[in-house]
Amino acid sequence: MTEQRISMRPRTGILVAGGFGLVASVAWLAGHSYSRGYDFFLWIYNAWYLANVGDSWALPNWSSYSAAGQPFFKMAALSDGVVLGLLTWLLGPFAAAKLYVAVFYVIAAVGCRQLARSLGADEPSALVASCAFVLAWFMTITVYFQGYLSNFMIYALVPWYVLSFSEALRQRRFGLGVIAGCLLALSITGNPQVAIKLVLFGGVWA
Repeated sequence: MTEQRISMRPRTGILVAGGFGLVASVAWLAGHSYSRGYDFFLWIYNAWYLANVGDSWALPNWSSYSAAGQPFFKMAALSDGVVLGLLTWLLGPFAAAKLYVAVFYVIAAVGCRQLARSLGADEPSALVASCAFVLAWFMTITVYFQGYLSNFMIYALVPWYVLSFSEALRQRRFGLGVIAGCLLALSITGNPQVAIKLVLFGGVWA
């Protein structure tokens, strides 16, 4: 019984952390968040473009949908535009955006819990860190659309990048290094300027 209880604790912690992420996304899921600027529409545009023009897996250098002859209206938000484009094709733009944001809240919450546990923190401390992270101002203000939504994706990936990068250095494992590189690539194609923060934070941490 004791062994079973101990083996259930990590799974329970992950579920609780994911629950924190869902709670933090309630305002967005309920439609109480809105755009105060144009960034949200550029984000949606990339998703729409990929869903409607990129069906043949060909991204032309010039199209009637582009601005200044570029395949995207804005050259940031590419990686999140790809994922959102697939969700938009399946669910439509508004349901896709809500699901996308909620999923990243869960990813951020679970990632912060995993990172704290890797440092030796006990479960309650790791869950406090997870809850604090998803309720932090730089997370909530981004989904309040006062900033770029691609920034939100990068902030959600920060715990996972730091965890994989630092563990790759510590354990000398090539696979973890590849995962860290993929997360960095997603961040750079999301917003190169904010990705610099991810690199600096991960480097200092490691």
